[in-house]
Amino acid sequence: MHVMAKEEITFVSFMIKPLWETFNEFTMGACKLQLENLERNLQEWQKLKEQAEADLQANNAGANGEKAQADPSGNNSAPVQNEKKEELKENK
Repeated sequence: MHVMAKEEITFVSFMIKPLWETFNEFTMGACKLQLENLERNLQEWQKLKEQAEADLQANNAGANGEKAQADPSGNNSAPVQNEKKEELKENK
């Protein structure tokens, strides 16, 4: 979702919004409502992007929360997943 929101924001900001702004000027303000709707749409995409980034950071924090488990053979490199990561797996 993060990539889709980012691409949508970029596309609308650089292609669609300037087009509607120009068209609004050409029609002497007849497209004001459409521009307002477009701005609300951009704000919603921004919220989705921020939420997806927050979710991604939370998932990465859980993945990086691994610690080494003592192995009877003396090899202490076996990863142990923390409880939060296990809960994420169960909720999927």
